[in-house]
Amino acid sequence: MNHPVASAARRVPWARRPGCWWRLLVKLPAALNKARKHPVGKNAAATYSIHIANYVLPLVIVPYLVRTLGPREYGVVAFGQGLVSCIAPLTEYGFTYSATRQISVQRDDPMAVSRTVSTVLATKALLSLGGLVLLGALIVSVSHFREMAALLIVLYGVVLGNALFPTWLFLGMERMPIVSVVNLAVRSAVVVGVFITVRTTQDGIIYAGITSIGSLGAGLVGAVLAFALLGVQLTTPSWLDIKNALRDGFPLFISTASITMYTAGNAFVLGLLSTPVAVGYFSAGEKVVKAVTALSGPLAQATYPRISRLASLTTEEALGWARLILWGMSLLGLFASVSILAGASWIANLVLGPDFQSSVHIIRILSPLPLLVFASNALGVQTMLPLGRDRAFTAIVVSAGLVNILLAFVFVPVWREIGMAVAVLSSEAFVTGSMLLYLLATGLKPLGRGAPTRQVQKTREGVQG
Repeated sequence: MNHPVASAARRVPWARRPGCWWRLLVKLPAALNKARKHPVGKNAAATYSIHIANYVLPLVIVPYLVRTLGPREYGVVAFGQGLVSCIAPLTEYGFTYSATRQISVQRDDPMAVSRTVSTVLATKALLSLGGLVLLGALIVSVSHFREMAALLIVLYGVVLGNALFPTWLFLGMERMPIVSVVNLAVRSAVVVGVFITVRTTQDGIIYAGITSIGSLGAGLVGAVLAFALLGVQLTTPSWLDIKNALRDGFPLFISTASITMYTAGNAFVLGLLSTPVAVGYFSAGEKVVKAVTALSGPLAQATYPRISRLASLTTEEALGWARLILWGMSLLGLFASVSILAGASWIANLVLGPDFQSSVHIIRILSPLPLLVFASNALGVQTMLPLGRDRAFTAIVVSAGLVNILLAFVFVPVWREIGMAVAVLSSEAFVTGSMLLYLLATGLKPLGRGAPTRQVQKTREGVQG
């Protein structure tokens, strides 16, 4: 005999049953509107506009650049950008995460924020000078670098601009909309400048110069806005303050530098082991895929300070946010990866042109990157770092950097740009898998919905491994 309650439930139309997907769709507009008005939603939208300025707008000029400069000259510029990108982590020094986390906790104390900002800016100035000295030493000691000294020095302006731009401050204060419009305007001017001035295969250094000017301009504007609109007061940091900032950011500096070795530094590594033409093919295909993978960055940056603040109060609520982000970003990454794989040939023809047909293979090999990067971003930046697992995070990405270089030395001499793509994909898979296994082993349940185990029901104090 059927139970009357069960029979009644079966008589309810499927579209009206609780939990039905149709009801979720009906509620979706209201949920999206609420998310748009939430501080995290506003910061994510603003950060995405900066992402468009930093990644999507440069991608707009890729079809023009690869056709105008050609595979060889484009490869030379990409090699120079790769070398400079390997120096850039020295000036960033992990402050994107360590300073953001610190300011997210201090933001109700204006004097503490001012001290932190002054210390970070002074430290970045010293590190930028050190990076310039390092670049000069490389140019003097390596003949191949001497031949492209002018290009490398011009490209270093990008590093200085990024060091000036206080993204970490606006993220920590959750005030990203302030700088997004200005940054978008400056970067848009760079795109226009490239179309106007880059005309022949010999204009690679002009392209580098315009890129550096845009980065420096955005950095200066961002720094001015930080003091004019956020009420930050510049103070004179002590050497002890700078020393503490270097100490606190060191684990994240190591991790950032390692991430660079299997992301931005790939063109440089390939250039050391192969030809400029191979670098051109690889960089063109990688740039297309990386423009998609970088979509995870703005959301991660916008939610990171909020989760860090929650983690300082309760592990359970911070994990709830992190799990939600993991599932959402993984689904988006899966969709992006499948789309890139299916449309690789069409994308290469449209964006890169007939001279870069070899880049089709690069796009196909790297197509799983959006899924891997979106997931690892949620596991690492949104879960491990807010919960103070800096050392484990650093150990994983350092290992990934070593794996990337080792595989590059094995595969590139045989397969050139194809080998570099395989090395990059393997490194990203290593990162995502290692982070997932670590979180599962420590009881943090990144894939679950329930409360964390008693093992992790504690504050972040002393949790650094």
